[in-house]
Amino acid sequence: MHWLIDPWQDAFMQRAFLALLLIAPLCAVLGCHVLLRRIGFIGDALAHASLPGVAAAVLLGLDLRFGALIGTVGAALLIAAVARKGRIGEDGALMVVFTSMLALGVFLLYHVRSFQNLQHILFGSILSVTSRDLVLMGIAAFICLGILFAFGKELALAAADPSYAQSIGINPDRLRLALLLIFSLALVSGLSTVGVMMISALAIIPAATARLLCHRLNSMMAIAAGLALSSSILGLYCSSWWDCPAGATIILIGSAQFFSVWAWQLIRNRHHA
Repeated sequence: MHWLIDPWQDAFMQRAFLALLLIAPLCAVLGCHVLLRRIGFIGDALAHASLPGVAAAVLLGLDLRFGALIGTVGAALLIAAVARKGRIGEDGALMVVFTSMLALGVFLLYHVRSFQNLQHILFGSILSVTSRDLVLMGIAAFICLGILFAFGKELALAAADPSYAQSIGINPDRLRLALLLIFSLALVSGLSTVGVMMISALAIIPAATARLLCHRLNSMMAIAAGLALSSSILGLYCSSWWDCPAGATIILIGSAQFFSVWAWQLIRNRHHA
């Protein structure tokens, strides 16, 4: 049993576990709402939209997470404004803002001389999570889950039938913006776990797997949170045993969960056909 217990003797592993306990279920629950609105790509867009903010923070000598938060929140506000006022729809607004912010990020990163300073933001460093990081993740989780608990029914209704929601006094545009903002906050708080390149996968893959297994939103969120947490813990173990990158391992295990469920359903459907 030492192979199960020994990894948790180190303080950095304990902090890593607490970080994933806070961020993985939160991202998965938010991912369910994102998939319900059929904007699964928003996670990747907002995560990459943090790059201009991160690069600007490096150039100005500011905290990288502050820059990432400014970048993602700015992108969320811009997506909501273009989707509401323009004629290209939410997916069109998403692509325009995403590609623009990504190009700006690449432009600014070119002027950042030390790429080493950005590696833990781009690729994550779960094993170097600090107590301060845990506090920030806890605050983000409290805010995001509080908003979801207070407005969960309205968010689901606005996603399923925005016309009816508006007819009974619910503003779908405000709820869309609120979802984008709390999703941005969750993504930024989790950057130190798996990094910009993979943080959206931590939200979307467990939610997509849960969507294959059930149709009710509450059940979907519970299953997605469990899948995200299980893949995170197993990923930490694999990282400790085989000296591999924790963030990428967590996402690969989540992907294995998705494709296993997908293949099982495919075989079952063919058997019953």
